[in-house]
Amino acid sequence: MCPQQALRDLDRAFKNFLTIPKRGFPKLNKKGKKDSFYLEGSIKILQGNYMQLPRIGIVKTYEILPSVPIKNVRISKRAGDWYISFKYQCESKPPTKKRALHNQE
Repeated sequence: MCPQQALRDLDRAFKNFLTIPKRGFPKLNKKGKKDSFYLEGSIKILQGNYMQLPRIGIVKTYEILPSVPIKNVRISKRAGDWYISFKYQCESKPPTKKRALHNQE
């Protein structure tokens, strides 16, 4: 089963090729150059610095991770090392209305 983001990227590349003038045919990425992939689904943080990823399993990280629900992750290889970045929903409070101060004469 191919990750869904790879198919979305391929679809976007062909749409750009067909609709944007002077856009070339999509090129294949070379293996070993900017390797990365995208995962979404049941991603969980376990015990602070362990992460459960679909199809990969449990991965240990060097940093303590926040215990929040994660939406998706991108795993990339840079300079011979693998890095993980993830997106999560940050619960923010709605901005409070500031009372306008009027100078009264």
